[in-house]
Amino acid sequence: MIPVATALVLSCVAASAASAATNAKVLQSVDRIANRYLSTTPLVGFGVIVIRDGVVVHEAGYGAARLAPRVPATAATRFDDF
Repeated sequence: MIPVATALVLSCVAASAASAATNAKVLQSVDRIANRYLSTTPLVGFGVIVIRDGVVVHEAGYGAARLAPRVPATAATRFDDF
């Protein structure tokens, strides 16, 4: 459930910020929130997508897709449920 909650929280924050700020500010906010969330939860990695007016404006991976060997998460990383 944590990954779904993560996606919903970041989606809501990005959507509300998108109407009040430029894309650059929105992306900075998403990065800041995602990195803070990563550092304060047991998750090792997750992906984020920001859609504005039906258009993808930002895709990113945060943290790790795998720990051993360490592989960084990307926007294309598939996170399987365990």
